[in-house]
Amino acid sequence: MKKKQFNKLNMYTAVYGALQQNKSDWAKNDAMVRMIDQFNGLYSAIQRALFVQKEETKPITQNKHYLKEHLIEEIMAMSGYLAVIAKNQRDILLKGQLQFSASTFRRSHELDFWVRVEAFVALVDRYKLQLEEAGITPVDFDELNRAVEEYKPYSAAPRHAISVRLTVTQRIAELFGEMDSFLKDSLDRSMIKLGRNSPEFLRLYRQSRKLKHVLHPIRKTTGEDDSSPPGGD
Repeated sequence: MKKKQFNKLNMYTAVYGALQQNKSDWAKNDAMVRMIDQFNGLYSAIQRALFVQKEETKPITQNKHYLKEHLIEEIMAMSGYLAVIAKNQRDILLKGQLQFSASTFRRSHELDFWVRVEAFVALVDRYKLQLEEAGITPVDFDELNRAVEEYKPYSAAPRHAISVRLTVTQRIAELFGEMDSFLKDSLDRSMIKLGRNSPEFLRLYRQSRKLKHVLHPIRKTTGEDDSSPPGGD
């Protein structure tokens, strides 16, 4: 047998042996890939509803209600950002399978990805009705939620990360709740076409973008205290 063929046989044998020994890792990879597929499916559905079916449904950008337009833009921004993370995570997972273990990608990277998926699910759930009006069905959300729940048992996130995730989702609700209130008052004052250069709007918009500072402490987790979230106040 030629040396090259022998090395290839050794590789196949190693892969088979590793899969038998790490069935939980393989199942974890499979669960995360399904979760990513569902997320990308929802992202594509949002794109189709907003930009493709212009002849069948009125484009959201032509809607006189600025509130709806802004909510869709926020969700598109979040979903676009997560789509990049999802693609990177998929690439890492596929490479990890070839390297015989799901642990080849960093624990902190997985936690970072997990928190953002959790935040996205909370955001789309909050604005489910507005998205339905744009042509997105509840089934899209249900499938993604089921995929996330399916992955949870495989998560490598430390126990104290649960409180971090709760803090993140609560903060999102607070930020968008404040923005909802402001925009509702503006509409009541017949300020439907609120300018993007409005100081008050820009202040709220910048505040919503501070989400990354809420998420940042997860990169510094030490695991020393499992009862409280790491860092921050």
